[in-house]
Amino acid sequence: MTQRSRRSPSRTARSPAQAAKGAHAAPPRRRRWKLNPFARRWLRSPNLGEDPWGQEEVAASGYDWEEWFPRMAAQGKLIDAGGVWVDRYLLTAHFQCVPDRCMPRPGRGRARCCCADLECALSHSEARRLRRHTRALWDYMHVRETRLIQHCAPPGQGERPFWLDEEEENLNRPDDRCVFSEITPDGALRCRLYAFSEETGIPRREVQPMPCRLFPLVLLDMEDGRLGLTVMGPHNYRYVPTWHPRVFPCLSDPSLPYLTETSARDLDFLFGDGFAAHLRALREAGEGLPERRRKGAPRGRAARGRRSRRQTTSRR
Repeated sequence: MTQRSRRSPSRTARSPAQAAKGAHAAPPRRRRWKLNPFARRWLRSPNLGEDPWGQEEVAASGYDWEEWFPRMAAQGKLIDAGGVWVDRYLLTAHFQCVPDRCMPRPGRGRARCCCADLECALSHSEARRLRRHTRALWDYMHVRETRLIQHCAPPGQGERPFWLDEEEENLNRPDDRCVFSEITPDGALRCRLYAFSEETGIPRREVQPMPCRLFPLVLLDMEDGRLGLTVMGPHNYRYVPTWHPRVFPCLSDPSLPYLTETSARDLDFLFGDGFAAHLRALREAGEGLPERRRKGAPRGRAARGRRSRRQTTSRR
């Protein structure tokens, strides 16, 4: 979501229990972080389709980020990290891509995968960029993914680009997985856009939708001008909307590294070099939600939240 950055209230005070822990490091020095202009333009660009800002979906579901944000702030579960209101849950969240554990296959059970089980809603700006590179994407993809020849029309021969679904709102999913995904020889599901970018020299941000890049982060642009950052978790998955994180192997394994480590490049991309390290320092200073308090009915979507939305991928 994106609107102006507004001066936020002072940082949430630490609880007495946290203050009593003298072993914690001192909180890091404050700095004002600014959202990357590229990400800001994405937040301001409406989605394709008849519900560009997700207002009808919010009305139907009853889950509104504008309700979630002040409630979490009132409970002291958001921290002002230099102009970005960060969910304390994010500071101690564990995440790492484990494509060998979530790919659809017999015996997978209830495990879900972002590349196979979630829709990726496209903004108008993302669709414009993809249209510019449709021919290059097709030439690279169709010789490596025979399913595209079976299910998609080459550039200039169909009613819509091969990467757009029938509803003309989301990335296409031929054979029930993302049009840009691949199944590697070792049985893992991965995104081909990384290799495409390296081989063609076309920047990845020109062809990879932001929800795919940011998963499982959720960027919130609130009506009062505050900017929020959270992650898909038990306390907010219905707002995304998505399945409960327990069904995502990349989010439900506490032995995985902290998200602030594995998503450091994306965090720094959003707010500038050093932002991920700043969040790490906040965790080490005891500002994160204690992991022992975490609780673990499924649904799907990657995220943004305009006036309460932004990340946008949803369950099939």
